[in-house]
Amino acid sequence: MTVYFTLLRRLFLRRTFPFCTALLVFALFVSVLFPAGAAARLLDKVVAVVDNDVITLSELNAEIAQRYKSLLTSSDPADLAQLEDVRRKTLESIIDRRLLSRKAKEANITVSDLEIDRAFKSQRERSGLSQAQFLSQIKQAGVSEAVVRDNIQAGILQSKLLNVDVRSKIVITDTMVKNYYQKNYIETIDGKTYQLLQMGFAWGEKKTSDHQRSKKKALEMAKEIRTSVLAGKDFKKLAKKYSDLPSASDGGDIGSFSLDEMAPSMAGAIKGLRASQVSDIIETSDGYQFFQVTGTDKNAVVITAEYEDVKNEIREKLFQKQLQAEYEDWIKKLKADAYIQKM
Repeated sequence: MTVYFTLLRRLFLRRTFPFCTALLVFALFVSVLFPAGAAARLLDKVVAVVDNDVITLSELNAEIAQRYKSLLTSSDPADLAQLEDVRRKTLESIIDRRLLSRKAKEANITVSDLEIDRAFKSQRERSGLSQAQFLSQIKQAGVSEAVVRDNIQAGILQSKLLNVDVRSKIVITDTMVKNYYQKNYIETIDGKTYQLLQMGFAWGEKKTSDHQRSKKKALEMAKEIRTSVLAGKDFKKLAKKYSDLPSASDGGDIGSFSLDEMAPSMAGAIKGLRASQVSDIIETSDGYQFFQVTGTDKNAVVITAEYEDVKNEIREKLFQKQLQAEYEDWIKKLKADAYIQKM
């Protein structure tokens, strides 16, 4: 019997021991302690070993039944095809919980019934349902209250462990926040843009003053005012005084446009102009216009949100992203330091 105990210890504690040989030794050990039928049933129930702890098939099936009851009872081929993936993910979840439980025990971290009760109550209150309605809802989802509480306990335990081993090591700098802001909240639009001042002179009924103006008179006035601008007169002052367009109140300032955003006649007059240059006069359906370019940009910039309004949101987003990455590395290390064998 001592020999079999020695061999069993090697099965669980020595990672370099060949798996097939280890399984054979384990079978021999079980055959000594149990009848042949019982040994076969016991072997059939072992689906994974985590250090000196085993996970049984019945335990795995019970958790799948609790969490995926509708999937198990479904006859839909798509659901049946999904079942194997569910088994794999559920087994990984159980293994993770065993490792977390062991790590928590080493760190003397526990979760009290009171903490679970409070979290359960908080979850129920956030749902806006009464106690009876909440329990009915999770039951309809095929999940028991015990499963919900187990999830809460695992979540609290994980949070406490992360506070000790992971969260305290995460630092989100102002530079990281600003870089994220520049990348995600400031959009650069390719293509040259022109900052423009506009002046227009209407004729006929479109004339905005008390007296109508003939088409010929409108053109003469456009030429006269354009000559004044070319002579160095202030475009904005002239636009406020003489322009018939709505932009007159802003001194003719109509903002920035790319050539693709302009009407063909306007684009033709402006294309190739540099800052301070004045366009030729163009004819529209109801008047004459000309423009002055006040500046050009190779790329236009669109800001979707102000930095001060979103910096805290960005910091939290970066923290959660790094937390997830750090947690995945942390759980990988726990697995690397443990003996895990799936059967």
